[in-house]
Amino acid sequence: MKAVRKADVGQKRSFNFSGDVVVKFLVAVFMMIGCSASVAGTLNDRCDTFSSTDEVSSPLTIEEIEKQAMTELLTWREEGLPVPNALFGHSNARWLELKSMFQPGDQIVRYSSDKLSWNSLRGQRGYALLRSGCIINKLVSAQS
Repeated sequence: MKAVRKADVGQKRSFNFSGDVVVKFLVAVFMMIGCSASVAGTLNDRCDTFSSTDEVSSPLTIEEIEKQAMTELLTWREEGLPVPNALFGHSNARWLELKSMFQPGDQIVRYSSDKLSWNSLRGQRGYALLRSGCIINKLVSAQS
């Protein structure tokens, strides 16, 4: 046990960092910040696209899509299906979200995954918002 001198009692002690410790600490902090920014950048730079086996239409206008959706809605109502009286039925909020994200230069396409995916209960069809060829958002209208 270290003996405490009477002269040391009540004195403030300061911790003396050596320059190397401070530098190593700062390097470690900056490396952590850099890694986090790198991961975040990678996630934001991701570009989802369709498979070469998926069926993808040529670009459609919002008006064309809504006209087709209205025709489908009327068909559903005639068949007595309990669907809300709104475009895309229960998926209306998703349509409004996709539509609100549309920017000049974007495209909306109708898509359907390949036959193998439908046969293996992974099929999907709907509309996709594309920006610079990347899928930004989807409205899934049917899936298996």
